[in-house]
Amino acid sequence: MDDLFRMKILIIDDDMSSVALLQRRLESSGYTDIQTTTSAKEGLLLVQKDPPDLVILDIVMPEMDGYGFCKQLRKKKQALDIPVIMMTGAALDSDEAIKKTFDAGSTDFITKPIKNTEFLARVKTALTLKKAHDDLKKELAKRKRSETKQKKLVKELQEALNHVKQLQGMLPICAECKKIKDDTGYWQKLEEYIEERSETEFTHGLCPECALRLYPDIDWEFNKK
Repeated sequence: MDDLFRMKILIIDDDMSSVALLQRRLESSGYTDIQTTTSAKEGLLLVQKDPPDLVILDIVMPEMDGYGFCKQLRKKKQALDIPVIMMTGAALDSDEAIKKTFDAGSTDFITKPIKNTEFLARVKTALTLKKAHDDLKKELAKRKRSETKQKKLVKELQEALNHVKQLQGMLPICAECKKIKDDTGYWQKLEEYIEERSETEFTHGLCPECALRLYPDIDWEFNKK
């Protein structure tokens, strides 16, 4: 429940007294992040700059009315999921007006004069649905990241398996120089062939037999045992 009180609410109404009244009602109920403006055009700029979780909007305003605001709002990708509660005058409370409200992109409406209990209930409902929607989006994004990591891991394991398979089976090897013939017909040094197809790195030295054969004059320690 505390998460709802921290969600951002934007109030748009050209009547400053109405804005102040709604803000007081929300703050007295525990809501802490409230923005206000008396201009629908300015409201659009605020949404673009920092999208709110809920817009409470009056219909009758100069320059741009509530219908125009909603239509412009729904054109913005980052605002498609923001719930909008439109405030209508009692004279506009008709089936035709209600239909026009929803057609414009509103998700709920409330008639003036605003009844406090009804108003707060509609705000709570809108924010609860918004939070549920946001939580679902986060979970889906998390699962998508997990699936991407899983696909990457499967790919890496498949590549590792392919390398192992390349080192299995029969390999044509020169009986003299010990070079290996690869799939393209090219003769590679044994260590080059294995290094390219595995995590193995070679260090070079001499075994006792080769050491004695190549350097018979050296007094090798292992020859004394």
